Amino acid sequence: MHAEQTCPSWRIPEGLWARMESFLPKYRTSPRGGRPRLDLRKVANGIFYILRTGCQWKAAPQEFGSGSSLHRYFQESVEATRTLGVRAMLVTNFPDQVPTDLPLHVKTFG
Repeated sequence: MHAEQTCPSWRIPEGLWARMESFLPKYRTSPRGGRPRLDLRKVANGIFYILRTGCQWKAAPQEFGSGSSLHRYFQESVEATRTLGVRAMLVTNFPDQVPTDLPLHVKTFG
């Protein structure tokens, strides 16, 4: 049985991802081991999915990772001012690739 995948329109386009990737933190593997980090592309797609749909973090499709993991990455990015969903950064840097109707349902962004 194949896992159901979300519609491709919820995914970050290749061109935008290539440009966004340089803004993202580079994580090192812990010398003590532990659970590996999630793929940042999946995390970004998951965060954009939540911002566009307004769904709860726990209701995010599993293909992006758990809702609690997505929320943790989102909070980390807010604290580090590398927020993936900040409309101003996206519109300023990538005006031709950001949907004009991108709603933000997260209070953090007012």
